[in-house]
Amino acid sequence: MHVPLVALALGAVFWTLSTYRAFQRNRQLAIASGLPFICLPVDTFSPFWQVAGPVLVPLLRFLPFGLGAWADDARAAWVLKHELHSKYGRVFIVVCPWQNVVHVADPDVVVDVVTRRTEFPKPAHFYKIVEVYGRSVVTTDGADWVRYRKITGPPFSEKNNHLVWRSTLEQTSQFLEALKMTPIVPATASNRPGRVLPQLQRDMKTIALHIIAEAGFGVALPFAAADLENTASIHTLLRFLIPVMVIPKPLLRAIPIPAWRSAYTAYAEFQKYTALLTSRAKEDGMDNDGSRANLLHALVANAEVAGEKSERLSDAEVLAHLFVFILAGHETTANALSYAILNLAIHSDVQEWFIQRLDDELSSNRGIEPRDWGYDSVFGQAQAALCIMNETLRLFPTVAGVPKWTDSSSVALAWNERKFLVPPKTPVVFNTIAMHRDPTLWGPDAAEFKPQRWLKDQPRKGQFMAFSEGARACLGKKFAQVEFVAVLATIFSRFRAELECAPGQTMDDAKKKAMAAFDSSVVLATLGMTKQVPVRFVPR
Repeated sequence: MHVPLVALALGAVFWTLSTYRAFQRNRQLAIASGLPFICLPVDTFSPFWQVAGPVLVPLLRFLPFGLGAWADDARAAWVLKHELHSKYGRVFIVVCPWQNVVHVADPDVVVDVVTRRTEFPKPAHFYKIVEVYGRSVVTTDGADWVRYRKITGPPFSEKNNHLVWRSTLEQTSQFLEALKMTPIVPATASNRPGRVLPQLQRDMKTIALHIIAEAGFGVALPFAAADLENTASIHTLLRFLIPVMVIPKPLLRAIPIPAWRSAYTAYAEFQKYTALLTSRAKEDGMDNDGSRANLLHALVANAEVAGEKSERLSDAEVLAHLFVFILAGHETTANALSYAILNLAIHSDVQEWFIQRLDDELSSNRGIEPRDWGYDSVFGQAQAALCIMNETLRLFPTVAGVPKWTDSSSVALAWNERKFLVPPKTPVVFNTIAMHRDPTLWGPDAAEFKPQRWLKDQPRKGQFMAFSEGARACLGKKFAQVEFVAVLATIFSRFRAELECAPGQTMDDAKKKAMAAFDSSVVLATLGMTKQVPVRFVPR
């Protein structure tokens, strides 16, 4: 009768001893490397700690005799920002029983690592979770990545950028037309008369999704048609992205949880929908110049003319790439736009600077409706909007960290005029949040929203990691820049943005609430806010 209890006790003892031995082994490896290190009893990158950490950290602080003192160092990167690196240095190791992780917030080390691709490859196994429909340029390395990069790079062309520009101007113009249909809210002690947008993040996501639908798939959608049948599966897929990525598909389909069933249905319908679009793209063929503006047509065209049959993308590979294009290009830009607009609403002086610069840049387009702006004449002059984008992504980067690793052999790493030995199979993570807020890199105002800084000095290589660095840098960087500039320029050429003050609330109160929404951001697939902040748009 007591056998099960004895077995459990023995199992617990064995697990404790093996965990302790693994911890001591990892600690010795950290000592041998010569790098500074700290010890934590949890793996802060594990899915368990990502979910449980925010709940457990406040509780662990109450443990007696300082037993929970380590918990503050195990908080999320977004919460810690530059705190850990200010305590332990720009490069240090976090030791835990399951693995060692080298944390890097030094631009020179970043450049060194990304230029030594064979010694510090991308840890493809970290990205298995993204292989919802299969392998892609995002999830592979080595020869597979070279093949995918050869085919997926050309679609991100200037021809596609022109399409992104036209699509974004049209979507944002329709967004403003819908906004003008809402009633004008009278002036208050804190606000001027204007139209209130209660869910900024939702509308930015709609704009971003419709842009990727047209510029990515060739499917043009009106702004107000967020729930059309054609895109319903994409909306649902993105809404339930975490269970789709984490839970095995047979389990997702079998367990009678409505949200999981909806997630599986969206997963299957997206597959069917993209198969239909891919088939149409093949039938359409290429334009006269051998290309197509939208990514799908260009991807299929490149796959067809890649040369050897082994180099061509299968339909399954096209599907996998379409999914990662949506994943990488939807919430990333939408969240950046939400953070940017709210920051401009909080910092009215910066907003006035931006509007003045924008008016100067648009001087040759006065009297022309935004949907008719030319790509070359406007985007090429839009320095102020790019400053806003860079500053937003500096303070609110899309991803908290960019991982590399040492694979099967130890690798020497130079830092502070010394060489250190990083053990085999050790992740090396660039802490973008910490590096972007380091006052020794950005000045004493590093934590402040000051887009003007981008007109004066450009950061040195490896210092600004919003689009990563090196050969693995973001394929869609220009796509995102064109989209961001078009949205911001269209909105602020017609409106100013204010934080909406609730009855009895001052503007200072509203600013504190907005800053609290920033602080409550979490990193899921990307960094995003969990709280809505209403914005009042005041006609200019």
